[in-house]
Amino acid sequence: MIPYQILQAGLKDTHTEKPMDRFSMSLANALLGNPLDQACLEVHFPAAKIKWNNNTWFCLCGADFTARLNDLSIPNNRPILAPKGSVLTFQAPVKGASAYVATTDYPFPLDEAKCLPWSANLAWEKTPCHLIHVLPGRDWERLTSRAQQQFFSHIQYLSHEANRMGFRLEHPPLQVRNKEDILSTAASFGTVQLTHAGQMIILMADHQLTGGYPMIAHVISADLPKLAQKRPGEPIQFNLCDQSTAENLWKSQQFHLQQIQSASILKIRSYAN
Repeated sequence: MIPYQILQAGLKDTHTEKPMDRFSMSLANALLGNPLDQACLEVHFPAAKIKWNNNTWFCLCGADFTARLNDLSIPNNRPILAPKGSVLTFQAPVKGASAYVATTDYPFPLDEAKCLPWSANLAWEKTPCHLIHVLPGRDWERLTSRAQQQFFSHIQYLSHEANRMGFRLEHPPLQVRNKEDILSTAASFGTVQLTHAGQMIILMADHQLTGGYPMIAHVISADLPKLAQKRPGEPIQFNLCDQSTAENLWKSQQFHLQQIQSASILKIRSYAN
């Protein structure tokens, strides 16, 4: 049985395979002791209004949209007990672009909403939020030396042409050594493409399968969640890293999630008893 009903439009996506911010989705599940890849609601602002059909544990992670459960202000990154019939609303966007709601059944009597006494430590990695690590793409050498320097030294800004398919960046055009056409090839979440006008597009969760623009860089997997939470007008600065660093950051991120999941399972068992 689905534990909720949508009372007001605003729900944008429920894909388990393609969350914009996989870390926040996994974190919400980890705090409930769920499998990290269990389906969640992905909510954008203006956000959904959700009514719980039965007693439910839920957790909200990712963007801060000033959430309330009935009259109770609720925090992110902390398990919440919601009685049957209670309503989750989002008042105003404060930070981030995508919020994630994970749920699981609560099979015991419940009279009022409660915030449970544990939360997640998010300090798994200390890089400033505007820095995004990238690996060079197959077409990196198409850029002139000056354009390569510009790519890393200049701060870019996310434009208003940003959606689940791709993020366009605002910046001075990047120059290439030659403008010969290239064959379309496989594209992935995080690929940085360069248009004929010298403008960058970062492919996001609903990207096309192939692309014919030069692929000058790739955002590393561990930084895709940080990128996905950017809103139009916010700064981005690329930082070059190597494959080994990219792999270590990904492993650290996953290990952090697994630690939270294990600790939460113990706390839930203790609380239920």
